[in-house]
Amino acid sequence: MGNRCIGISRGEKKREYIEKELNCEFINSDSPEQMGSHMCQLDLIVCTIAADFQIAHYLGLLKPRGTFCLVGVPPNEMHIHPVLFLMKGLKIAGSMVGGIKETQEMLDFCGKHGIESCIELIKPWEINRAWESLHQNENPKSRFVIDWEGEPVEGGDWETEKMENVDLPVTHPGAFIFGAPVDVSKCEPCKTK
Repeated sequence: MGNRCIGISRGEKKREYIEKELNCEFINSDSPEQMGSHMCQLDLIVCTIAADFQIAHYLGLLKPRGTFCLVGVPPNEMHIHPVLFLMKGLKIAGSMVGGIKETQEMLDFCGKHGIESCIELIKPWEINRAWESLHQNENPKSRFVIDWEGEPVEGGDWETEKMENVDLPVTHPGAFIFGAPVDVSKCEPCKTK
């Protein structure tokens, strides 16, 4: 859609995926050199981080009058010195997950503009594996979609995989689970090479 896209992640695990699969530039936020070389270059940062982090670490990337939009929900309060926003006229915005209507509008927009989702489609009994993958930061896509239409496991009940010796703490004390029927016919898993 004519915009320069840059993926930002801590570490190098997602670099290949972001550069090759998404055809975007990549910044390792743990690298002072990479962060420094992109200072004052971005108009917008859409932040999906759902863990505690230092927002000031990312604000230097924004141009004057840039916008930092938070869509992830860190578990604790964020502390920001007002001078960081005042000196450059930065804006901070946020958005919660939309309801059925907003989600359908987003899917329609993506369909109209040829924007494909990049997800891993899983069965309900694979939830524990997906959770472990997210917790270990092993999945570069970091998005799973649960196929509730699939067949239940033998015995007729949905069961999760049996995982031995897995200790996965809930990282967000205020986390909750919710669901809504959405037309996911446009949600296709990424094609692997």
